[in-house]
Amino acid sequence: MKDSRWIQKLYAAGILRESIVAEGLLKELWMLLGGRGAPIEMGGTYVNRMQKYLGQMNIKPGNVISQIEGESGLKVIRAILSGERDADKLLLPCHASIRKKESPREE
Repeated sequence: MKDSRWIQKLYAAGILRESIVAEGLLKELWMLLGGRGAPIEMGGTYVNRMQKYLGQMNIKPGNVISQIEGESGLKVIRAILSGERDADKLLLPCHASIRKKESPREE
């Protein structure tokens, strides 16, 4: 009861706006968009977590691959998850330009 009175006072003071109760197709659209927005907004957070946890396992793909969420990065992560630990074999699914970065330079 106290909450409803408080909400009424806030609304009367112009602090709260009217809310819309969606029905029909509008409700379905809101549900679809609402459920999709959170994972997209959280994408950067998930990439940062992946980099953090890989770093804790002493795996530093960021030194070789600019985006671990890119095609090459995901291939390397899949190889790690399947049990591969050899660095040379982990670089095989990557593009040739990435493999050149890691090959020893001749002096």
